[in-house]
Amino acid sequence: PGFGRSNIAQNAYCHPSVWRDWDCAIVAAMLDELRLGKVHVMAMNEGCSLFLKLLIKEPHRLEKNHFLYNPILLPEDTKILKPNLIQAAMKRPPNPTLWVTFDLGTYGVKDTG
Repeated sequence: PGFGRSNIAQNAYCHPSVWRDWDCAIVAAMLDELRLGKVHVMAMNEGCSLFLKLLIKEPHRLEKNHFLYNPILLPEDTKILKPNLIQAAMKRPPNPTLWVTFDLGTYGVKDTG
């Protein structure tokens, strides 16, 4: 945020569908490159899908406390994010605590009353 447009392989117009299948591996590689052993996660909207993939596939990279704001699970992610896999991940170390909030505000909607 605030550092300009993001890009993949110098392509600022790379559609997420090009890299979404590797998002978990990309974040894992980034954590390795930055030499970050474990992280707490604060995610919102579609980013919550990535967090849940990390929880299932790379739980050793996560600390205990995480916060999800207005989570959105994309249909293409449901092949990986099965409820039984998420439940199993919540029961194994690091035995995460997950805070999930939903903002039901109607920002930008005009009151017609």
